[in-house]
Amino acid sequence: PAAPSGARDGTGGQGRRALEADGLRMSALRPGYKQTEVGFIPEEWELLRLRDLLAHPPKYGLNAAGVPQDPQLPTFLRITDIDDDGRLTKEGHVSVRHTNAEIYMVEDGDILVARTGASTGKAYRHNATNGQMAYAGFLICLRFKQPYPTSGYVRAVMNTER
Repeated sequence: PAAPSGARDGTGGQGRRALEADGLRMSALRPGYKQTEVGFIPEEWELLRLRDLLAHPPKYGLNAAGVPQDPQLPTFLRITDIDDDGRLTKEGHVSVRHTNAEIYMVEDGDILVARTGASTGKAYRHNATNGQMAYAGFLICLRFKQPYPTSGYVRAVMNTER
């Protein structure tokens, strides 16, 4: 909230209003920042909607059963394969054998978001070094347009507490 009229607001007594959020104060007139509908941001930043960064609308994963791990088949990425920090678990992976598996292959930089259960909102950002994977039905794929290098930032925000 803004400082009351006439109150000292930490700006050297110059009467500027300040925004206070989570214990941080920022002058409304601080050079290099601009006011937006979400608050103050650096002037060089753009305020964009997530949907405007996506190559296509979010897409649900493949509804299929996993099969024992097979190096000839893609790994089948399920909610249980993503830990609480948004990283792949080390064990328990399965593969998928399905005629439509190719449609659900994950690309480098894709974010997979859990859409149900206790882990709703948990997000994993795919790195191609993790191998070929198809994503399962309880995950939603977010694929970003190029050249936006934003998927790492979006994943980090999605895995915060708030």
